[in-house]
Amino acid sequence: MTAVGDVWRDERFLLRDGREIPHYILILGVDKSYITARLFTTQPHGRPETLGCQLTVGTRPGHFVGVPNLGRMQKPSWVDLGIFDDIDVFDFARDLSRARYTRMGQLDQARLCAVLMCAIQALDTTQRQEARMYAARAALGCQ
Repeated sequence: MTAVGDVWRDERFLLRDGREIPHYILILGVDKSYITARLFTTQPHGRPETLGCQLTVGTRPGHFVGVPNLGRMQKPSWVDLGIFDDIDVFDFARDLSRARYTRMGQLDQARLCAVLMCAIQALDTTQRQEARMYAARAALGCQ
């Protein structure tokens, strides 16, 4: 279904105002019940184009990954490390069968390991999300 490092285009990402727009997400952890993900964005929101973890810079915490070169993702990009609710695996499977999600590719292991460590440190990361991300780092053999 999905794996850590997968990048998906969500055709119906729900905004706070109730509108649905296309958006990209990066999978950071998966267990039998939930998927931990974060938004992938080309919008800087005050963050600099400096590779790496940016937890205290700008208006939103994030991790700058440069240009991911995944499908249409050909612009400088950040993984937004703000609040993001976990996705129920059954809901994801249902929505995948209804073409809500399109897989764009997989983030390379070096950048993925760095994003995972940064996301673990982010203030909005829950303990369960943190556990999934530590498990992902161990499975990937991250340093």
